[in-house]
Amino acid sequence: MALDEKDFAILDALKEDAGVSLTVLSRKTGIPPATLHYRLRFLRKEKIIVRETVDLDYKKIGRGIKAFILIEAADAASGGKDLPKMVEVLKRIPGVEEADSVTGTVDVLVKARASSIDQLSEMILKKIRLVPGVARVNTMLSLA
Repeated sequence: MALDEKDFAILDALKEDAGVSLTVLSRKTGIPPATLHYRLRFLRKEKIIVRETVDLDYKKIGRGIKAFILIEAADAASGGKDLPKMVEVLKRIPGVEEADSVTGTVDVLVKARASSIDQLSEMILKKIRLVPGVARVNTMLSLA
């Protein structure tokens, strides 16, 4: 079964609020609850909906600083370029939200959150820079 307009309407509504009730979802999409139930079961079974999550107000929980950290890996000759392993190690560092190998002038892009510049600095200097294969780090702070 290929996805159609109704499936995309369901997915769009769930992206806005994953915790919405079936009744409200039915009203938002114009799809009857029984049909919604069937389609949601299909979307979960096919792993199109992988997980449901929440959006947090990071300022209220003390993690108001967001940074993007661009990492260049060391050459293979000096023990680097095992990007999958490096990414997995980076993902386990507290404060790291995402880590992905990317194309372009850097090898890995990390999204991190911290409560202060001092905490972010400690994360970079005492954890990220010490990950095997990390050669250079460039950090960008998000302003909004």
